Order: sequence, then structure tokens, then C-alpha cells
Amino acid sequence: MPSENKGSESEAKESRDEKDADETEKYRRREKACKSDNAAVPVYLWNERVKAGLDYSFLHNVSDEKLGAAFGTIRGFLLRYWKRKVVRDFDAWWEDQRKQDEKIKAFPDPRSFEAGKAAISHANAASWWDWDGGSALFF
Repeated sequence: MPSENKGSESEAKESRDEKDADETEKYRRREKACKSDNAAVPVYLWNERVKAGLDYSFLHNVSDEKLGAAFGTIRGFLLRYWKRKVVRDFDAWWEDQRKQDEKIKAFPDPRSFEAGKAAISHANAASWWDWDGGSALFF
């Protein structure tokens, strides 16, 4: 019987070691995903995260390069959608403000319009991964 306990103890230790190694690898990759100001974005980590949630039954013949290109295309479409939404949301908000000011016979605050234009400008200059033209408050 004592030899069986040693076997199960060694298996448990190996299991803990594997778990620790997995956790260490996850931590290392997470740290690698945090970038300094001029470091490249580790896009492959994001692509792997998306792949993890996909059904592989239809992806088993798709190469990582083709899948990465597809993800890039999807990000491009979503970025354009977001940029249009920023403009539409501001236009709707501005129109609502103008109507409210019209009811009380006041003029809209031009500073709000200028701030909105600046936010739209920054959004239009942004890429998927960065605020290339700088950032602005959106509220």
C-alpha cells in the first residue's frame, strides 16, 4: 500500500506542476500583451482569443494567415461602423440640444459643437488599436 500512495502523490505533484506551468505561461503571455508606448500590438494574442471562441468544425482547413487576414477585415468593417456611429450619435445629440434651446429661445453653446467636432476628428483618425490622432472625451 505505501507504494500506491507514493505513486498518487507523484501524480498529484505532476498535476500541480503542470497547472503552475500553465498559469505561468498565461501570466507571461498576459504581460507580453501589455505594451509600452512604441511597442507593436501583439495582434496574434487577440486573434487566438477570438479563435478560442469559434466553432472549429468549419475552420479546420483554414490557415492561421487566412484567419488573421479575415480578422483584420472584420476589424476594418467594425472600425468604420464605430466611426459612423460616433458621427450619427453626435448629430442626434446636437439636434436634440438645438431643439431644446429653440424651445427656450436660446442659442446652442458653440463650445459643445467644437468639442463634438474635435471628438469626431479624433475618432476618424483612430485605428483599431490606437488613438493615432490623439483622444478626446466622448460624453
